Amino acid sequence: MTKPYTRRSSSEWQKIIEDQAESGLSAPQYCKRHQVSVSVTISTPKTTQSALLT
Repeated sequence: MTKPYTRRSSSEWQKIIEDQAESGLSAPQYCKRHQVSVSVTISTPKTTQSALLT
């Protein structure tokens, strides 16, 4: 069964991006373990990720 779509705030994305970077896991590995959309973490431009982290 497909998990329902979860809309996350910018602070939630900030935490996800920081956690993934600190985990030592690749984005796909981290996303699979934490049930986060891989396409979002991989396709999000670095400038957008940087904006989320500031």
